[in-house]
Amino acid sequence: MNPGPAHGTRPGRRGSTRQDRVRVLGEYLTRGWPQAVVAISALSVMSLFVMPLAFVLSGAPVALVTLRRGELAGLQVIGGVGLILGALSALAGISPALALAFAVTIWLPVWLGSLGLRRSESHAAAVLIAALLAATFALGMHLAVPDVTGWWRGWLDTWLTQSLPAADAARYTRILEPAVPMLNALVAVAMMLSMIVAVLLGRAWQAALFNPGGFRREFHRLGLPRQLVVPLVAAGIAVVLVEGPALPLLRDLLIIGLFAFLFHGVAAVHRTVASRGLHPAWLAGMYLLMLLLPQMVLFLACIGVVDAWLNRSGESA
Repeated sequence: MNPGPAHGTRPGRRGSTRQDRVRVLGEYLTRGWPQAVVAISALSVMSLFVMPLAFVLSGAPVALVTLRRGELAGLQVIGGVGLILGALSALAGISPALALAFAVTIWLPVWLGSLGLRRSESHAAAVLIAALLAATFALGMHLAVPDVTGWWRGWLDTWLTQSLPAADAARYTRILEPAVPMLNALVAVAMMLSMIVAVLLGRAWQAALFNPGGFRREFHRLGLPRQLVVPLVAAGIAVVLVEGPALPLLRDLLIIGLFAFLFHGVAAVHRTVASRGLHPAWLAGMYLLMLLLPQMVLFLACIGVVDAWLNRSGESA
């Protein structure tokens, strides 16, 4: 009995349809300023309902436009989208500061990372810019707030109290208390990772449209400068040995640096799997372990540090 070809081809058709939609959207975004403003405005409004995906929905298109059409085009689109989002916020009775929040936390950081990538053709440049912005945020918090840990503890208590019933808020406060001293670094890292992912998605999108295979070649060359290894190791030693007011800032900078080298480590694994002709399951296993074991992130970051020290990436940011 012949089951017919539909069962074998339907998933492929679905995948092909999704790819076609992404391609059409990408071509529309890069066609001109009005098209990009309209599309990114709509995607930004959509992202309000799925905030964890805001960098993907709102940031990656900005990256694509900047990478394809240039930094000035990217700024023009950011300005146009900001005006539309501000006007929509006012009409909906929401503070127009929403558009400013998108610009400061998503669009401009992604634009800066895309600018570095466009000019250098180096993924490492985008990672370094994101890490620098994250470090600036962490340092700014320590300069502006006398007790950063206390400030984040108050913010967490307020957020939990407003979001959950009193009993649940108290329970989660006890559970999250050990992580409070690291909240400043974790927030900075979350923004850094979101920015890097948005920029790299924009680059992959651009490659799929105009340079098939180009993203893979660039990503395999990702390598952070060897000169960063010594200060990173020194910061790690200082965190263990140093006591006093400088410790929280050193810890924040160490965590940010390790997460920057995470991308180097992931690229090194991709490069090794490709050069040795290993099965792609090795990569799937790596990403699965990253989701299941937090220690895997540290392990990959250490791989990145060692690879940078041995200078085997073949790329200089």
